[in-house]
Amino acid sequence: GIGLVYQLNPSIQLLAGVHKGFSPPGPGVDDIHPEESINFEWGGRLRSRFTELNAIAFHNRYKNLLGEDTHFAGEETYAQFNAGKVNVDGLELSTSHKINTNGYWVPLAFNYTFTKTKFLSSFKSDFDGWGDVTAGDELPYVPVHQIFAEAGVIEQNWKFYLRYRYMSFMRTEAGSSALVDSKKTDPISIVDLTGEFQVTKNIDVYMKVLNVLDYQGIVAARPAGVRPTMPRAVLAGIRFSL
Repeated sequence: GIGLVYQLNPSIQLLAGVHKGFSPPGPGVDDIHPEESINFEWGGRLRSRFTELNAIAFHNRYKNLLGEDTHFAGEETYAQFNAGKVNVDGLELSTSHKINTNGYWVPLAFNYTFTKTKFLSSFKSDFDGWGDVTAGDELPYVPVHQIFAEAGVIEQNWKFYLRYRYMSFMRTEAGSSALVDSKKTDPISIVDLTGEFQVTKNIDVYMKVLNVLDYQGIVAARPAGVRPTMPRAVLAGIRFSL
């Protein structure tokens, strides 16, 4: 691949890149072609003291997209298969800012990703997630909208973060028609809390509260029926560094 960055002025950068991807099938597979891709990206970055803004557009072209019937996605046969040509296009917007007040740092961050997918070829697959695909269908399990937001407070000996993640509903099967509830996931909104305290130079204690609001939604339809989000979980531990 190749990437280029042009410094337009002290605060603004323009960037672009082209990358070639390759993913071979597993050993002993004779009738499956390796997956190939060409990935383009371009955009800009603005930096001004404690503020940063990024806007990146991307266009990915896949040939012989590889799929696998794994324990997590199907019937655990681990059979591999190709899905022809696929385009993935999107836009990623992100911003971050740091505030210094009364000896505390307050980092803020926000990220939004828009993604559209399209099969460019028609085919039939034994894999339930793809099935009979018509050119123009969307890929399953790729959300159109994703959001990540974070706010924190950092002091010399401790730090605390509140994080929010959102994913719009996803197709559970390839297609292009209007979605019905039985063939899509739920939109997911998750709030996490994390904290860390430095006891000594080499010892930290930390705690995480995942899915604070105990949001329950369907995140997948296979294998073996629908799967919900992970329920509220509390993790705590001690970290040693040498």
